[in-house]
Amino acid sequence: LGRIEDARDPLERAVREFPRDAAVLEHLGDYYDRAGDLGRAKIYWRRALEELEDAPDSIKGRESLEKKIDKVPAAEVPPQNRAALVAPGS
Repeated sequence: LGRIEDARDPLERAVREFPRDAAVLEHLGDYYDRAGDLGRAKIYWRRALEELEDAPDSIKGRESLEKKIDKVPAAEVPPQNRAALVAPGS
């Protein structure tokens, strides 16, 4: 709908409530990608990918996440971004 700024708070609440839900983690990563924060996007996509590791029927989902992760430059996430991440269960 083009209202990207309205998506952040509900997605962060969802990650706090469902910290191991790969779909929720991926959507928050997608939000950060669209918002221009590729460092945070990559972190949430990696977390989503980790949650799919033990799901044998999620090959397509893993491939999609790997493509998203690969498009982000290999640079480390700046320290100020690490502190602002939604911690699981917080």
